[in-house]
Amino acid sequence: MIPEQFRNALADSLLWLFWVPFRRLMQLLPLRAAYFLAWLLAWLASYFLLRLKRTIAAELSELLPDLSWKELGQIAGESIQLDIQRRMEELFFGQFTQESTAATVSIEGEEFLQQAGSAGKGTLILLSHFGSFLMILPALAFRGYPVNQLAGPPELKHHRRINKLIFRLREQDYAPLPVRFLRADLHIKDMLKALKNNELVAMALDGRISSSWVSVKFFGKDASFAPGPVKIAAKTGAAIVPTFIVRDRFNHHRLIFTEPVPLQAAADEEAFLQTNMQRLVAVLEAKIRQHPAHFAMIFHINQQRSRLGIEQSFFS
Repeated sequence: MIPEQFRNALADSLLWLFWVPFRRLMQLLPLRAAYFLAWLLAWLASYFLLRLKRTIAAELSELLPDLSWKELGQIAGESIQLDIQRRMEELFFGQFTQESTAATVSIEGEEFLQQAGSAGKGTLILLSHFGSFLMILPALAFRGYPVNQLAGPPELKHHRRINKLIFRLREQDYAPLPVRFLRADLHIKDMLKALKNNELVAMALDGRISSSWVSVKFFGKDASFAPGPVKIAAKTGAAIVPTFIVRDRFNHHRLIFTEPVPLQAAADEEAFLQTNMQRLVAVLEAKIRQHPAHFAMIFHINQQRSRLGIEQSFFS
């Protein structure tokens, strides 16, 4: 059996190669060449990672029991390709310009975004870890929308030195983008001010780090979701617009806005949070059923991390 210390050292070396010299190479390549290389490596990985593909297919069978093993295997293979393409896209994320972003991302349902902003109380762009979710931010910002990304503090206590280096490199790459990044533990006043100014605040519906949880039905099972979006919308009057991004081809995405989800009244606060979170999660579930490969790897990663006690599992 290989000692854990040796495994960690090998993993750290591979991560360094990926995030330092290979990242630099990807940033030097023309955008089309970088996307082609990402597609090629993703296809090769999905072909050879048979054990991972079987594991993801087995996990997906819990969510989609009506699908055949062949169908689950195809979805699992596609999920590996999509995840690798997303991660490699992050390497040249900071290189995107207004022109290259417009050529890479098309937008559907923008009228729903404009409808949400017409009330003048700001809009919560409700993201999920679905597809190349980070591409949503530059796509909106380069289109002229004032975009604020609200996220929890980085959970670096579970990470090694190489992970902290990667975090700093990501910060450097994201810095040139016209997006303001806010931390939920430090910038709540800034977030509230942004909504008051009728700006966009992007936040995740399926985040796995939270101080409180609400139990809702997700693929027919009891699942835990953080009620932050409902709490913020109730406090500020901001509209909630579920937002997704779907990769159509190896270098093209469709950014999809769905109809704003208004909050429904309930007998008490607990029922209010549960009712409205259930309605939001139902939108996410419907989109996953349409494009399961865009979520399968995230579900697999959560299964792994929850077993290690790093983050909350979707299911109890």
